[in-house]
Amino acid sequence: MSPVNHSVADTHTASVTTISTSVTTTTLVSPAKMDEWAKVAHCETDGNWKHEGSLYEGGLGILRWNWQHFGGLTYAPHAWLASSEQQVLVAMNIQHGLETPDQNGTCSSW
Repeated sequence: MSPVNHSVADTHTASVTTISTSVTTTTLVSPAKMDEWAKVAHCETDGNWKHEGSLYEGGLGILRWNWQHFGGLTYAPHAWLASSEQQVLVAMNIQHGLETPDQNGTCSSW
């Protein structure tokens, strides 16, 4: 029996180039202000920023009409699809820049 000759006819060398990019994120709401709004979210939806309600949505329980008319559509079609910071930005528009997020001291939806 004749010997079997195993050979590699063509060898390719792959080269991998790693590209590193740096992403800078801009925070529009201060961490202290986010903490205040997180308390409202805890009160409204037990802190569930992805809350899908039939009338109120997102962590802050924003009325759909308010979401649409106070800039929410800039970020997402529904509050629960937006980030917590985006929801806070819309809530701040609703509140017209009042100092405290829940100025009545109660747990009611916007």
